[in-house]
Amino acid sequence: MALPFVRIEQEDAVMAKKAVLSAQLNILNLAKKVSIYKRLQKSETAKKMALKRKIKRTSAQISSLIREMPEVQGASKEIIREKFSSKEKEKKKSIELELKDIQEKLSRLQR
Repeated sequence: MALPFVRIEQEDAVMAKKAVLSAQLNILNLAKKVSIYKRLQKSETAKKMALKRKIKRTSAQISSLIREMPEVQGASKEIIREKFSSKEKEKKKSIELELKDIQEKLSRLQR
């Protein structure tokens, strides 16, 4: 049994080879980027866990310092706690202000 033979022009053969090689190149680049992404994701997770531990440790140290501080006339531990919480509120407000500012800029651009 003879196999059918199809004649392909030289130009078509070269174009097909280029297309196959280009597809292989794209697949290899994609695999490379996926491996980089996975490595970065692992690194990010490790850094987040380390940061979480440091925050927990620092929070415990602050709590112990507040407990061990002597009472001062006219100031209580509650005032100190309020100062710490007010700083956090300021950060939240600044983020909210930035978000609002960005939304205003977007609305101006859409007009």
